[in-house]
Amino acid sequence: HFAQQYRAELAQQHQEGKRLADIARHQPLTLLYAAKDTRQNHAIVLAEWLREL
Repeated sequence: HFAQQYRAELAQQHQEGKRLADIARHQPLTLLYAAKDTRQNHAIVLAEWLREL
């Protein structure tokens, strides 16, 4: 549910996602998060989404 909603938001930012994915192919891209849950947070969903682009 959380990941699905966040992915819907990310889909609206496809161009920016492609830009970040291109950067990540050439250099490290650090994603930070403040959530206590290390298995379910925005950074994990974002990283998966970027890998798929």
